[in-house]
Amino acid sequence: MANLSCSLSPLVYSVLYRRLADDADAIADLETRLEAIELNRDWLDIAAEAYERKWAKSVDMLSVDASTNIVQGLDAAHALLASWILTALRRRGSSDDFSAELRTDIVARLADVGLDFETFGVHEEFSPVVIGWTLGMVVRNDMDLNLPAIPAAPIRNKHIASAFEGLVNHVAALKLDAEPWPDLIGTATLVRGVGLAEALRPEAGSARDAITALIRESARYVTSPVQTALVNHWVRGDIIGTRNAVVHITASSGGGAPFLDVMHPADDWRKVKPTVQGITQFIFQEVARELADEASGVYNGIWDRQLKWDVEF
Repeated sequence: MANLSCSLSPLVYSVLYRRLADDADAIADLETRLEAIELNRDWLDIAAEAYERKWAKSVDMLSVDASTNIVQGLDAAHALLASWILTALRRRGSSDDFSAELRTDIVARLADVGLDFETFGVHEEFSPVVIGWTLGMVVRNDMDLNLPAIPAAPIRNKHIASAFEGLVNHVAALKLDAEPWPDLIGTATLVRGVGLAEALRPEAGSARDAITALIRESARYVTSPVQTALVNHWVRGDIIGTRNAVVHITASSGGGAPFLDVMHPADDWRKVKPTVQGITQFIFQEVARELADEASGVYNGIWDRQLKWDVEF
């Protein structure tokens, strides 16, 4: 299993910070956030320009030597800081539009230097996603532009982090041209997805109550259509009953469907996507909550003492 890290291109950070610097409606919240680590609004311009210079150097080298590897991602600490800053915007609701516009800008910027997105856009380093105002990276696959994805920083609980990474690796290995998948390949996502939801909210007392709590929390981060889709799949669709049928095979004395009634609930991407989308949303919103507190791993001087050296030298 590959070890996953949110390693994004300097181009991503250049575009991201430029968008934030130009967002007049967001400046007040961003300034308050930045001041907590002794930075200010002007730093957004400084960062955007620094990452732009780093990206430009790669492009210049490519023009001299076609063998230059322009697909180079920066250490995940850069993603951590960017995500920490983005969490200041959690009160704005869904980050879906911001995420889509970020990706659109990157496609355009690649085209500006003659790089075909069909070739370079499939690289993880050029594939950011913002979910619940947490920056992440889409892990390479041939099915979806936004999934599976890992957050800028793993969730603090190492068991949950490892289990989610396993799910991401599993989904990234699935292939559209292999559909319909054998039942174990697809139903593994149901088992792991429900298990992760339960682990995220153990205080709820049951998997069903944990999912209810997570769905309720997600309402502040997603659009109404997405929220409806999550509710339909995770609650009304009785994902727990389906998971139980897969695990227990025959109906228990307490009721529930037997295996043959639900053996094809996850044999293609269309059926698996709501499970992956839901648990990704839950993980990312939990990371956003963790990044909002004082033990985030972001500290005064993180730019001057650590990150700018990766960018400017």
